[in-house]
Amino acid sequence: MKMVIVRAPLRISFVGGGSDIPPGPGKTISTTIDKWVYCIVRTRTDGKFYLSWKEKEVTDSIDEIKHDIVRESVKYLGMGTGLEICFMADIPASGSGLGSSAATCVSLVHALLLLKGFSEDAISREWLAATACHIQINCIGNKQGFQDEYASAIGGLLQVSYSPGVGSGLRCRVERESIFISNASRELLNESFMLFSPQYGAGRNANDILGDYEFPVDFREECMSICDMFKIALLAGTFDLLGPLIYQHHVLKCGLTKLFAPDVKLDDIHYKLCGAGSTGHLLVHCSMAEKQDIKKVVEVAWGPELPFKFTTTGSETIYRE
Repeated sequence: MKMVIVRAPLRISFVGGGSDIPPGPGKTISTTIDKWVYCIVRTRTDGKFYLSWKEKEVTDSIDEIKHDIVRESVKYLGMGTGLEICFMADIPASGSGLGSSAATCVSLVHALLLLKGFSEDAISREWLAATACHIQINCIGNKQGFQDEYASAIGGLLQVSYSPGVGSGLRCRVERESIFISNASRELLNESFMLFSPQYGAGRNANDILGDYEFPVDFREECMSICDMFKIALLAGTFDLLGPLIYQHHVLKCGLTKLFAPDVKLDDIHYKLCGAGSTGHLLVHCSMAEKQDIKKVVEVAWGPELPFKFTTTGSETIYRE
């Protein structure tokens, strides 16, 4: 195989974010959206590494690669020399709060495995997610959770539970459960939310914000309770209850430290900041009747609306040569 193109979706974390940081316990509910990170990988005959992301890199060895996800993924998977790797994204990758780093790692690992000769059927999406987590947490040394990689690899509405344990060297056992609702319900769910981009650019690096911060047990337990209520409301189709729940989690998380809190207060609106930073994308719950009024208020306070659709697919192959 000479060239592979893979895309992995970004995600919206509804509730539970923060409780997925090792070692648990915790629980999250997220969904993938129709915004993607594309990864193109092809072999070269000159033995060099060519990278195209926000920078251009040409190196003779793996250790010279500055892009940490590329460097550690290539090393971990035992790839030889002579590779060209290009990333493209629907949304600027750094600090979006939508899991862009996870989608980058998932798409790259997926593409490299195909280039090594693995068949599509041989690449378990759970294994793909766990491998991406291992590379970012153990190889790179990032302080992060698990939900983004599992969301991007598997796709759709996803509940993931975390409990302390050895689990793949990640100090955490991970169990995932897809949440299935009808297509009609998914459309109604989509109409219940709006997403807004930060007008002054994406947020800070989540790893820098999280640092050595340890999420307390009572926070984790409250996250699990909120997730349980959120799932019940999803399955019952009582989407009007979802807004108060995402806002409850938002307030809970922002109450831990000022680093998590956005510099905005929107009265009488149920919203949450996506991701760990203070300036990522903002998710707002609303009814159809409220949409235009809410849009005017939030666009002034935060930034422009980003139209999106919920999706059911995870990482997928676009092209193989």
